[in-house]
Amino acid sequence: MYTKKYKIAVIIPVYNAEKYIKKCIKSFQKQTFQNFKLVLVNDGSKDKSGQICDEYAQRDNRIKVFHLQNGGPSKARNFGMSVAEGQYIEFVDSDDQLEASSLEYMAEIAQKYGPDMLIANAEIIDVVKDNKKIISMGETGNLDTLIYLKNLTIQKKAVFLHYIWNRWYKKEYIENEKIVFDEAEQLGEDFIFNCEMIKNKPEIVVLDKTLYKYYKRDNGSLSGKFIPNEITRRRKMDGLFKNIFKIYGIEEECKQNIDEMIGAITLASIQGVFSKGAPQNLKNQKKYVNEFLNSEYYEYIRKYKESNGKLVKSEKISAILLVHKKIYIYLMFFNLYKKISIKNF
Repeated sequence: MYTKKYKIAVIIPVYNAEKYIKKCIKSFQKQTFQNFKLVLVNDGSKDKSGQICDEYAQRDNRIKVFHLQNGGPSKARNFGMSVAEGQYIEFVDSDDQLEASSLEYMAEIAQKYGPDMLIANAEIIDVVKDNKKIISMGETGNLDTLIYLKNLTIQKKAVFLHYIWNRWYKKEYIENEKIVFDEAEQLGEDFIFNCEMIKNKPEIVVLDKTLYKYYKRDNGSLSGKFIPNEITRRRKMDGLFKNIFKIYGIEEECKQNIDEMIGAITLASIQGVFSKGAPQNLKNQKKYVNEFLNSEYYEYIRKYKESNGKLVKSEKISAILLVHKKIYIYLMFFNLYKKISIKNF
């Protein structure tokens, strides 16, 4: 069993989350493991989120609230880490929840093995589509980092490195390696954080236990955020990703699967042309798509299209049209799909 001295610091950046933050906080108050500190970092919310956090803190001394000017989730998490107390840190989104036994189960495993990173499964709850699915982290147990990375490529799940909310991080390890969130990045900062963790060869334990409830509240990539210089950002992220495998000496061994994973992510990046803030006319949309197709990313898309992996319908349509450079058909098809999706929503 865990000891009473054993502590976990939970860091929650809060921004305009008045609809969800109460349920999030209550999911911690219902925990069977009570030796935690909840660090709520109000990131300049314009709604009543800060007030709600203060009210809970007045009634529960395990809850600490800090009010900052809006600086984004990376700055909020970095601040949270600077004031956090405990052997481990967990990052939670303000609209998510934990299973009641989550902290107790994680604490027992963490105390038994003392890993630098402890990872559990998560339940993804799609609010828009009204469905649920379990995200399994693959092979379980006290894993060598090399085995963990190979499992990522076998499952072709680079996206696992984008998740920070289904895991615990050892505070001492983070401090010793001087790992922080990149405050210059507004998208993918969690991926960079995990890459920094992995490249330093941490001890990892993966659990076959679903302990986190992640609520997906948007309508997918067609309603995400448009990034004008996305290809530059992609090169940075993919460079970090490939470098990890190079550090461990398995870059060539895993090359095919790495390329296919990058192909899948590239399709999602190109879909950004249909998201909020993106150009609305076909000429500028075509220019955005062409930037990818006239670069090294064309080959990644082609490899992904020809892979043995099972592509979902939208991926299959995207890959076929883009590989054959039927850009106008691609744009018209997904512009129409976007209109239908928004109307149905």
